[in-house]
Order: sequence, then C-alpha cells, then structure tokens
Amino acid sequence: MPTVRFEDGSALTNPSIIQVKAHLAALTA
Repeated sequence: MPTVRFEDGSALTNPSIIQVKAHLAALTA
C-alpha cells in the first residue's frame, strides 16, 4: 500500500486524491 508523508510529519496510508488535497489545503491554510 502506498503511504504519503507530509512535511508536518503526518502520513496517510493509501489515501484518496481527495484526502491528499484536503490535507495539503489544511497545511497551507
């Protein structure tokens, strides 16, 4: 399963593109 790691140290395992976009939006908010 792919795992996406973010600069804030969190990670999502097998995320949907919607989850990724929402997380990135929250990071840059």
